[in-house]
Amino acid sequence: MEELVRRYTFRKFGPADKEAYGLFLDFKFEDVLRNAKYFDEEELRKSPVKELESKIRNTESKEDTFLFGLSCLETFVAENWSIPSGTPVESILPWLNSQNKPILIECLLKDGGESVLGNAVLPELLAVANVILVDNRSHFKEDVFLLWSLRCALVVQSMLEEKSATLYNNTKLLFDQFKGCGDEELKPLILLEEAKFNYLYHYIRECEVATSSAAASVGLKIEDTGALGKRTKFQVKELPQFTLDVEESSSYKKQNREPVDKSYLAEDLQLNDEVRLEAIEFQDKERERVREMDALQQSCILARYFLKERNLPVDDISWQELTPHLSLILQHPVSWPIHSVALFNRCKLETKSRRTIERARAQLETILETYLKNIPRKVFMDSIYISRLPPKWKIEKELGSILLQLGATKAALDVFLKLESWDEVIVCYNLLQLRHKSAQIIKQRLEERETPRLWCQLGDATDDIKCYEKALELSKNKSARANKSLGLYYYYRKEYSASIEHFQRSLDCSRFQLDVMLRLGFAAMECEQWGVAAQAYRDYCSLESDNFEAWNNLANCYIKMSQKERAWRVLQEAVRCDYDNWKVWDNLMVISVDLGAFDEAIRAYNRILDIKQTHIDDQVLQIMTESAISGIKDSAGDSSVKYRPQMVKLVARITVALPKEPVPWSCYGRLLINNSDSDTSAENQVKGCQYLQKSLAAYTAKKGWDKDIKLVTHVLKTSCRLVSGVLNVQSEVQQLQVANSARLSLVSSFKMVERSQTSIKSGNLPEEIQQLYTDTKADIDSLLQRIEDIKAAS
Repeated sequence: MEELVRRYTFRKFGPADKEAYGLFLDFKFEDVLRNAKYFDEEELRKSPVKELESKIRNTESKEDTFLFGLSCLETFVAENWSIPSGTPVESILPWLNSQNKPILIECLLKDGGESVLGNAVLPELLAVANVILVDNRSHFKEDVFLLWSLRCALVVQSMLEEKSATLYNNTKLLFDQFKGCGDEELKPLILLEEAKFNYLYHYIRECEVATSSAAASVGLKIEDTGALGKRTKFQVKELPQFTLDVEESSSYKKQNREPVDKSYLAEDLQLNDEVRLEAIEFQDKERERVREMDALQQSCILARYFLKERNLPVDDISWQELTPHLSLILQHPVSWPIHSVALFNRCKLETKSRRTIERARAQLETILETYLKNIPRKVFMDSIYISRLPPKWKIEKELGSILLQLGATKAALDVFLKLESWDEVIVCYNLLQLRHKSAQIIKQRLEERETPRLWCQLGDATDDIKCYEKALELSKNKSARANKSLGLYYYYRKEYSASIEHFQRSLDCSRFQLDVMLRLGFAAMECEQWGVAAQAYRDYCSLESDNFEAWNNLANCYIKMSQKERAWRVLQEAVRCDYDNWKVWDNLMVISVDLGAFDEAIRAYNRILDIKQTHIDDQVLQIMTESAISGIKDSAGDSSVKYRPQMVKLVARITVALPKEPVPWSCYGRLLINNSDSDTSAENQVKGCQYLQKSLAAYTAKKGWDKDIKLVTHVLKTSCRLVSGVLNVQSEVQQLQVANSARLSLVSSFKMVERSQTSIKSGNLPEEIQQLYTDTKADIDSLLQRIEDIKAAS
């Protein structure tokens, strides 16, 4: 049986296999299920799960039961990923009845609160496959059997409305069993499934590792690059265009498959734009060569496309980095699902541009038309799992979204009504100013069958909180969607404390809800519940590691919790995510100064200047200057004097960009004056005095400075430092020159302080500057006396 399943997996079965398992290998899975004679039908009617498990434990019937489960999975996929045949499930599994159906469906709902997507047909087949292939996976040790268990688990998750933590854990255990797998033939399939699994659950770094490993296992080395070429019809000069460098290893043996019949494929429609070319015309014509890759290699390109799409920002140029992946696949079709996925994703990219949205609409209609061609299952299901082909209704839903973007609201409404996509139906009716209609239709569906999701959607349509409460009651308080809807109800009304509890309950039901984590974090910050907010952002960042705002908010929470070192480490991640955001660098700089990580603070300040050219933070500059002069211990326990050269370069850069700011000049001057260890200390002393004089001039250039007690304090302190610097100049000639240059500005600023700050009533200066005034007066007097002494001596 293992060899049969392996040959089926790789489509390598021959006449001998067909003689023994003809129905299965002819893709007549329904007939396989109908003809299964190794079950006790009476026991199946009473307790289907127990009967299935008993046959799995029986060594004689175990392999036949596996084949039965695999046939259930393949039938379900065939029915849901194409046009359903309309065959009742009772005609396929005659032992099913109204009593045992709910028992089987319950097996799919691992966490109790999920529900199966309403568009899914024959979910009972998936439930049987899940019992055999996933729940009883421990009875199947062969790697190829475990591969199908993986595929079944991922199909189950794609059919659930909410992500299941239990299913995640079970699937993770399956992947753990593959560690050290030496089967080179299965390895690419396993890695592609692992990439899909991590992508589905938002573990993007792990997805990236699996995707790269999968490409390497099929002999591909893919790198982003640029090449000269033309993108538009009227372009004269060739410009760099984004493209891919793909190297194929000669050691990899491509799959020898029967080529796909082109008549089954959706036509790749031409753009026919008056400006854009159909494809980039590269200067190097070798780049336009058709790459004849097999299905596995093309699936690796697709996996890389999905990963890149997930990581790139939503902007006007991301499509230029994504399109080359799809072009590689479309120029050489090898599989119906892979070709259709490439076209479908190109449509999704093209909906964002007015030049291409019409082709996207027409192309989607073309894809949907191919489903009417009665494509043989052998063609339709070839590479369907590794292609990530969505079910047919998701393609129809995308068509509805495009129609909505084009303004064809009624046409989009018809599509969404057919699919029973009530969230989108509500949007359409709101645009048509017929909101009450959506509520009427949902109520009609509720009369047929009540589900928590329908009650939540009725609440969305009516803004009635009782609908959400009814959904919770119906799900026995296990519906993540109902708790989320209640949380959003209070959140949008700024009742944040009430929303927090419901968001937490929603995450307890399903922890893979990124939007709920973000809203919980924000609501908790608004309520100053820093521990709750930190946990929410920490959970979010463990799944979505490239959102700098989340990292930034997490750092803010840590600061509020007096955990500055953790905040510093978190901000390191934030700047990695958004290297060009000066605000994040500013936060990192401030925290670095608080922690004494002065090298990091200087790096952050320089990066801010790289981004916005001008930036002034007086407090940070003064603290770092004082540290470099006094030599206090940094975060590593070393003297901060070692940062003096870096500080000199930093403040020099700031004075060039902001010559009218006094603090950088003051810091520059102080650093040079106190640098007595270098060979140019005498020269630095003179320069330092000149820079302090510029700082004094910048302070006194501000209008009304003499009436601002804070500015007056800075002027008096700078005056004292300037006098001290002048008096320490070694050469009397230079000292006289600098002293004469500084005398006028010192005396005039001092007199202005005296005139403006002296009280008319008491004749006294403000208490906070009296001592500083006295010290400055004495310093200026000593400077004037020194000038007289030098003149007298000469």
